[in-house]
Amino acid sequence: MKSPQSRVQSIPLRRWGSGRGSGNWAIGNMKTEYEGMKTPPRSPSHAGGEARARGKKLKMGGGSGSIGLVGLGLILFLWAAITLGPQVWAHWQLNRFMQMVGRVWTLETLIPAQDACPPAAAGLIGPMARFLEHALPAIPEPKLHQGQLACLQGRREEARDHWQAGLERMPVDPQVVLWAAIASFPDRHIVRTPYRDAIGHYGMEMGERYKNFQDLAWAWYRFAFVYEPSAQVAERLAQIRSRMGDPVAASDVWLQLQAVFPEDAPDYWWAVARELEQRAQWDAAARAYEQAAARASGTEAYRLWVRAGDIWLRKGRFEDARQDYQQAVSAAPYLPQGYLGVGKTYRYQKNLAEAEKWFRKAAQMAPEHYASYYYLGIVIREQGRPQEALTYLQKALDILPNNAYIHYQMALTLRDLGRTEEAIAALQEAIHLSSTPPQAWQELLHQWETQRP
Repeated sequence: MKSPQSRVQSIPLRRWGSGRGSGNWAIGNMKTEYEGMKTPPRSPSHAGGEARARGKKLKMGGGSGSIGLVGLGLILFLWAAITLGPQVWAHWQLNRFMQMVGRVWTLETLIPAQDACPPAAAGLIGPMARFLEHALPAIPEPKLHQGQLACLQGRREEARDHWQAGLERMPVDPQVVLWAAIASFPDRHIVRTPYRDAIGHYGMEMGERYKNFQDLAWAWYRFAFVYEPSAQVAERLAQIRSRMGDPVAASDVWLQLQAVFPEDAPDYWWAVARELEQRAQWDAAARAYEQAAARASGTEAYRLWVRAGDIWLRKGRFEDARQDYQQAVSAAPYLPQGYLGVGKTYRYQKNLAEAEKWFRKAAQMAPEHYASYYYLGIVIREQGRPQEALTYLQKALDILPNNAYIHYQMALTLRDLGRTEEAIAALQEAIHLSSTPPQAWQELLHQWETQRP
């Protein structure tokens, strides 16, 4: 057996430290083993007692660490509860308030009229008020929700005051701006805001949503007109007033629109023309449309020239109508209505060959447009070529199969071809498709049925 000294020397040496100049050698292990070899052997009972003691010591040390972590966690929890608790509670209360608002707030709750803000059920208002009171510390924009609560309590003026007060905060919440504008409108107060266009657009959308409810649509269109006056909104307002049997109010809409634009603007003259049409002053209206068209360009000018031409055509002023339709062709040569208008003036003057030329031009410009083939079929049949006319009328029918007037012209053309039964069927279909079939159609059908061979 090797001596203790030789055993120590046989234990491999290891360096500690990481530097190149480190010259220290780890000898702790060597000393421990050497001293252990000099210690006399212990009894098994003594060794077991030591092990138990070491175990207890380890357990006591581990327990102290666990208690320390639990204590630290408890301190952090208490700090978070004290610091963040009120905010968490307030946000929870706000969520409860908003949930209750969602149960009763609809698009009809706030409208630009005196009867806005109908009161909600009393059983809901009390809890909502308490929730909002507790939530106020967490709300960055309290006036928005305070106005909501007042509106649901049936107090429009108080809601208006809250929202108007919210306009003084920076930055301004766009929702507050919109609701302040709506709630202020019945009092003839207009909110000054850079969001005017957006507010007007919203009013227009709401008017379209409720267009079948005249009073509500009228309120929304008026609101939209004040914030974003436009020809489209004015048209809606005038139509509503006309249907309600109030032509004077309809004319006033166009007069108000005139005040918006300078006199050299196309929209000004368009409003003038619409007001004159409202009063059935057709010649003056046509001249006003011409003034508007002369100040416009492109498709806008095209539309105005066609409108003027249509008035002259109804009046039987074919030369004036033709001039305006030709101006429309010059403004937008790729659109068919100008060509069709010129063709109509020649047809009414019985110049069928010239009318046919213009209708063919319209068909070339817009081959998908049914009217070109429809009028071509008519003038070709009137020139004694029913078989060719039938081809064009069939093209028109393929594009617009449920048009009563195309079926009527098909009936006349089939009759010219001697195809009486088909003509009767086509005329019956025309009468069926028409919501108000002319009496002459009924009489013609009766005549053909009685003349059957």
